[in-house]
Amino acid sequence: MRKDLVILIPREEFKRYIKQYAPRGSDFLRVLEWDVVRFLSFLKEKNHNFRLIDEQTEEVHVKELVEKSQIFIYTSHTDAVRVFELLHAFKGYDTTPVLFGPFVSYFPTIFKEMGRVIVGDPVNVFEDMIRGEIKGDIIKSPKKCSEIRMIYSPDKDSLYNVNFGYTYGDLTCRCNEEGCTRKIYYNRCKERKIENVVEEIKNSNVKYMELLDEGIEKNPDYYEEIFKRLYGVHKTFKVTISGFVNRKLLKTMESGGVKVVVIKGFLTYHHLKNIIKSNTFRREVIHFIKRLHSHRFTVGLRLNFTLLKSNERENFVELLSAINSTGVDYIEVIPPLEYYKNIIKSDPVFAEEITRFSIKELKQMFEDMRNIDMITGTVWLKSRFYGLSKIWGRVINRIPALGFYNSLMFNLRYNMALRQNFLEGISFPP
Repeated sequence: MRKDLVILIPREEFKRYIKQYAPRGSDFLRVLEWDVVRFLSFLKEKNHNFRLIDEQTEEVHVKELVEKSQIFIYTSHTDAVRVFELLHAFKGYDTTPVLFGPFVSYFPTIFKEMGRVIVGDPVNVFEDMIRGEIKGDIIKSPKKCSEIRMIYSPDKDSLYNVNFGYTYGDLTCRCNEEGCTRKIYYNRCKERKIENVVEEIKNSNVKYMELLDEGIEKNPDYYEEIFKRLYGVHKTFKVTISGFVNRKLLKTMESGGVKVVVIKGFLTYHHLKNIIKSNTFRREVIHFIKRLHSHRFTVGLRLNFTLLKSNERENFVELLSAINSTGVDYIEVIPPLEYYKNIIKSDPVFAEEITRFSIKELKQMFEDMRNIDMITGTVWLKSRFYGLSKIWGRVINRIPALGFYNSLMFNLRYNMALRQNFLEGISFPP
């Protein structure tokens, strides 16, 4: 008998859905991870029947699942402890789960005794797996970025933000972050045809979209053409930049519907330290962010502490001062792989020993490895940045530049949503 296909997304206890209680976190930010949406879009396009179970929106009943389901488990390092809990629960049944996602792709040897492991993008190997053409416990997916239309969207009556979706033109990683999902999944990605990107956006039934591409300023002609063709489409976009953007592209982004710009990469922790030390660099950054505001963009700063070697409180005080001086509207603090103190991959002896640990021992080990200093530091940082008085001060100060509508619908909305996630203990979305 052919089993049903189930895509299971584990969540830590403070994110998990409890019956008769409202789900945790902001409704606006309750969205699926982009690589999950990409995989589900692939399954939908290939007419595979599947069921999505996300612990943030529904409860998991292990016994019911294992009896009639082929289970694919998504793994994220922020939910690693819960992954081990579920694997321990599945161990007593005659089932072999398939594990995929950035965490298991980064540490495949840990999981090889617990199920089948897909290292990389599952899209590239799924069909061959189903046909039984790929054997073995560790399946290495080719590091190519297949073009997949992001057509999956949750049901209208689901607990997700059903007005939010993703699109992309080029998924190449342009950051230097050790645990970046794209760096793990792909080598250089080929740009999609502009007409394919524009058609996908026009046919989408969502109002808000995030363009997943990083560093759009590095290929201005490509993105200028995309946003030119999106003029009058009546969708709003969130984009990511990793450097200074020329005026022509900014103007085209504004007319094409961009409302939120996230800065990632070129304002790392070390760059922010330079803001304090270098008046010239500080003036350049402040001038650039004011220019973004002049185009009515809400400006976010995405921080990843991969390069942060010391976690003393003084560093976070210094960091907060630098962030406030730039004039950004909100911050996203991404938990890096250094969320755990030890990078197991760098120690081959330990990596070999760990394969002999029981699931219960692995779960306890990862709980013990959590970098409490870093967690405490980022909690302190967000508590100071997302105080109500701080939020209202930033929003009111931006009204002359952004206008009342943009300040209310984007600046205030993102700040209050991120504040709610912080207060309810949800680290990601940040």
